Amino acid sequence: MDEILHQLLTAKKTKNAILLEEALYLYDDGNYSALHTDILCQLLQEHWHDRHEDIIMTLEVIKDPRSVEDIYTTSLSILEWDDGRSLAKNCVWTLMAINTSESIGKVKLLAQSDDRIIKEWAELNLRA
Repeated sequence: MDEILHQLLTAKKTKNAILLEEALYLYDDGNYSALHTDILCQLLQEHWHDRHEDIIMTLEVIKDPRSVEDIYTTSLSILEWDDGRSLAKNCVWTLMAINTSESIGKVKLLAQSDDRIIKEWAELNLRA
């Protein structure tokens, strides 16, 4: 089994935030691929860690269309520490990087958001 995949699965199973962080930093060597998409999307839904932005940035590099719905769902999550909506902004970047009709459609939905910051960020990226 792929070592990073094993580490991500173990981190999820044991809810070990340190192990998750270590696995995400292994990306520095460019070791992630679509093989990791499913577990990364699952980890986006978990609340025992604070590495959501790192996961989104990793998914941006992978550009797997299978991640679009999870990224979009995550973009709608307003975390109490995230006044500037940096997580949502990173989700928009990632959706734009995936660059499929589905991912662009999700950005268009975000451009209709009631949240002013998310709406403006999505509109700006659609114009770029």
